[in-house]
Amino acid sequence: MTLMREVDGPAAGPVVRETAGGAVLWARRRGFAAYRLAQLLLLMMIAPNAIFAAALGAIPGVVLVIGCVSAAWLTLTWRPAAENSILASRIDWKVFGACVLTAFGLCLLGGETHVFYAMPDWLMRDSVLADLVRHGYPTAYTYDNRDYVLRAPLGMYAFPAVMGRFFGLLAAHVTLLAQNATALSIILYFLAKLFEVRLAVALPLFLLFSGADMIGVLLAEIYFVLRGWGLQEFSHIEFWNETISYSSNLTHLFWAPNHGLPGWWFAVLILLYVRGAASLELLVASFAAMLFWSPLAMLGAFPFLLYFGVEALVCGRLKRRDIAAAGVGLLFLPMAYWLTIDVGEVKQGFLIGREGFVWLYAAFLLVEIPHVWIVAARWSMVEARDRVPLLLGGAILVVLPLYSFGPGNDIAMRASIPALFLLAFAFVRIAARTPRDNSRFASAISAIVLLGVATPLIELKAAFNGAYGISDCNFLTAWRKASPGAWPSNYLARIEKTPSWLMQVPDSRLVVEQRRCWPDHPGLAEERK
Repeated sequence: MTLMREVDGPAAGPVVRETAGGAVLWARRRGFAAYRLAQLLLLMMIAPNAIFAAALGAIPGVVLVIGCVSAAWLTLTWRPAAENSILASRIDWKVFGACVLTAFGLCLLGGETHVFYAMPDWLMRDSVLADLVRHGYPTAYTYDNRDYVLRAPLGMYAFPAVMGRFFGLLAAHVTLLAQNATALSIILYFLAKLFEVRLAVALPLFLLFSGADMIGVLLAEIYFVLRGWGLQEFSHIEFWNETISYSSNLTHLFWAPNHGLPGWWFAVLILLYVRGAASLELLVASFAAMLFWSPLAMLGAFPFLLYFGVEALVCGRLKRRDIAAAGVGLLFLPMAYWLTIDVGEVKQGFLIGREGFVWLYAAFLLVEIPHVWIVAARWSMVEARDRVPLLLGGAILVVLPLYSFGPGNDIAMRASIPALFLLAFAFVRIAARTPRDNSRFASAISAIVLLGVATPLIELKAAFNGAYGISDCNFLTAWRKASPGAWPSNYLARIEKTPSWLMQVPDSRLVVEQRRCWPDHPGLAEERK
């Protein structure tokens, strides 16, 4: 090991560099290196798995704890190999401060802590958090003479629920806000550094990124009128075809941050990896840990991880720590297996071959990802290192609509998150670097942005519909009141399908409560009776 000390100017202070096995570590006296933020976020993703391990049987619980400790060790001992990388540079506190303010503002607008209107999905998510706070985990239910256990990706809820056990339900919601806003702050910070264009232009364009759902609604209404069914109402502008949807960035954040945040973070790691700033071991460790947050988002991340792993193996760039990370990832199998319990009950099946699907599929791609044409037209503006991930992401976006899984076809909405993030990144960089010269290309960019902006603006407008109080109703009660038309098979698994060696479910059961949950909700008049 060699130690080198050098002076980097009186303002910056001395720089200490330590070289060991090709890795470079340096820290300036006046500021932390940015990789510390990446480590913090990775630890935030790992920690819920360790909390969940306490609910498992002895052997699977110990295996998962070892996996969490090992993943944390890999994270804390990792250092950026490139001296000039984004992760190695000092934190730009002005940019980070702006990202923190933006993140907390967006999370509040999205309904967290119910300061503003919380989107309908929060009716269910709040009940999950309430059950974990009041009853711990495992949480069991009885409905229609059958027993069920709460089986869902609980990564976002785990630490807030622990805080709620000690300090109450409100503390759990405040912790949830702090957790999600911190994660979003770090994601936005690295995104800002990756853009390399004016942040005042790039960040709004990214947050407003969306498909042209307004055009989709228009096409759907024309179709319904021609069929003689008259004009229809849609529960959400993105559900214009009622079969498949790709969500806007604000939709992910406001409705499902438990899916959006891990999917976005993995996409950031992809961009850092192809720039030599992150390593394969970080991608592997993050993938394993974030399965507990969103297995569907990680399903969309897996092709990238597989490609990078095969590429490193073929090119002889696979390191011992990468192999170790793969081994550590296997220790998360008890959690991954738990997520698959009774998953056969979730509605699923191929869409290709259904009557009229070819036309729906073509219309969907044209409406939801017109940005592809802009990126393809200016492929020369895409950095060479970003091209393979973009091509792979494009292939994922083309294939996903062929299969349906979950209520509302969750697989399309969630597994598309990393690929849509990469598409948004490329589109925003091209848009920000294109002169506003009234050329046809510049006008095409403006048209796509303006047509897509309807969706995020509707989300922002909904934030001001009127706040309503936090509910402590249990999950079954919230489901029966909020969406009784669809059985929540993505949340519940039959207890008889849960192996005793994996988890011992308590004898106590929660049932549907005869009570009001949201008496001040602006859209549920029956709750005020």
